[in-house]
Amino acid sequence: MPAQYVIDVNGRIVRTTFQGVVTYQQVADLAAALARDEGFDPEFSELLMFEPGTDVQLQFSDFQHLSRLDPFSKSALRALVVPSRGVLYGVARMYQTFRDSSNVCIFESTEAALFWLSTRDRRAC
Repeated sequence: MPAQYVIDVNGRIVRTTFQGVVTYQQVADLAAALARDEGFDPEFSELLMFEPGTDVQLQFSDFQHLSRLDPFSKSALRALVVPSRGVLYGVARMYQTFRDSSNVCIFESTEAALFWLSTRDRRAC
């Protein structure tokens, strides 16, 4: 499965993992599944993790369409964990352009991302 999520209701966070080849339809399906999930709250934060070797096959126009399907609120914090500054980093930056950039931050480690989400300290980004 290229995209999976786990909802931590007590921690108010959705942990989303991408691996393998990720397409527009898979991301759209993930958004729809989250919106239907009884444990989901649009105000939750999201930790997005990209496994090494993940190939995100999304175009600029795909991000435009997906931004309309996004089940999270505009104020939800989103932390993206990208293992290197290669192609995935570029994809993460593109995603950031379609969200409020003060609510989206890109990290190289899960620990740093979780710290930012838990403290909501914009300087840690």
